[in-house]
Amino acid sequence: MSKVPSLTLWVAGSDPAGKVRVDIELSDPWSSEAVEATEERIAAFVETGKLGGYPAAGVSPALSRLDALGPSVLGGNVLSVLLGVSSVDRRAFQFLRHMVAGFDFGGVEPRHIQVREASGQGVLTRTAMPLVTYDNEGSAYPQPRPPPSCGFQVAWPDTDPSKFRVVLVEFAGALTHANFTELALPVEAWGALVEANAFSLPEAFPDEVECIAGQTVMFDRHTAQIEVPRFIGSEAAWDTLLCLLDAFSEQGKQIAKVTIE
Repeated sequence: MSKVPSLTLWVAGSDPAGKVRVDIELSDPWSSEAVEATEERIAAFVETGKLGGYPAAGVSPALSRLDALGPSVLGGNVLSVLLGVSSVDRRAFQFLRHMVAGFDFGGVEPRHIQVREASGQGVLTRTAMPLVTYDNEGSAYPQPRPPPSCGFQVAWPDTDPSKFRVVLVEFAGALTHANFTELALPVEAWGALVEANAFSLPEAFPDEVECIAGQTVMFDRHTAQIEVPRFIGSEAAWDTLLCLLDAFSEQGKQIAKVTIE
């Protein structure tokens, strides 16, 4: 069985807010390679949050924000980073948990991840986040805003999912070159999470699969096609992509329909 670190949150409200310190603890001292790889995963996780990928329940993705407030700090067996959090769903840290678990630390194990509000205001409540399973998958991951709240239609064709997946993003008007170029930013951020196995559970442990995020192409004059050549993981991955597309659409891009095949 793969080693997935425990995940504990210390927050004053339902979701973390303000300055948040993330501590990632290994069973033994960190190697320089492990620090570099984990910093890359933290940066990818933050980038998706910066673009609205993890909105708290009932909050528009365009109003959700996650930022790194400085470089990581290594102390003993713990690598720490300070984040700025605004309207971010606490369950989003499941993605970082899986991204850390997906790295091969050799004989060293990732043991604990703690997310603690650093503002010093209010009494912090401890919450141990569950391991994602088939039984709790629907509640253990963040969920997107349902249509019509998100502003566009979402279609899921009645077909059996394969490892090769396609997402069609249809715009209300002709897709300009500028819009297509800007669309690449949230899609590439999400693709980095896919390739880091952020969404692998409950289908597989993060270090046991390899996912490939492909390219985005012009399908027709109104539609962009996002290709994922190899995907093994939770369907919650598409929820995060929908949040990113929702935030993108609210910037005046006018997405009309998203079809996930």
